[in-house]
Amino acid sequence: MSDLDILPPDEAVFHKAEKKVSSNKQKEHLIKARAKARETIERRRMLDKQAKENKIEEEPEIEDEEEEEEIEQPKPKPKPKGKKVELTEEEQELRRFDKFMKNMNYYEQLKADKAREDEENKKIKISFSQKEYDELLKFLEEKELKEEKEQELKDAIPVAPKREEEQVTSVHHSLRPRSFRYNRGFR
Repeated sequence: MSDLDILPPDEAVFHKAEKKVSSNKQKEHLIKARAKARETIERRRMLDKQAKENKIEEEPEIEDEEEEEEIEQPKPKPKPKGKKVELTEEEQELRRFDKFMKNMNYYEQLKADKAREDEENKKIKISFSQKEYDELLKFLEEKELKEEKEQELKDAIPVAPKREEEQVTSVHHSLRPRSFRYNRGFR
């Protein structure tokens, strides 16, 4: 027996643990479920048998239909591919360089977009209510009016312009080296 590698039946190897059914409802439900399972298995077997029988009967007809379809519908012709042109090393190098430059331009564009997005994200975004917004506008208008009045006052008061010569001479005197006299007596 050991030469044939025959295993003992499952009942001898595995211990069958019976689950106890506690109520009549469970027993009835299990009986119905098992019956439905048997019916579906039998139905599948019947359908499989019928399908095999139908295949055997329909195979000659299918071959005739396929032949007719082939005659009616010509096969689509594959599109002719362009001639493969062999490029010199210089042309290949130029194409690679062009492709590289396109990729680099795209990369630079993405980099610039990313920088703009980062700048936008750094900005502080504040939302105001209509009342707060109106108050800020009022404050800015007052500030502008105040600056305009100050500018008008500056324009209205004549100030004597300083002469450029005076400024140059004063700078000239401050840059001139000075001579020091040493008094030997005070040392």
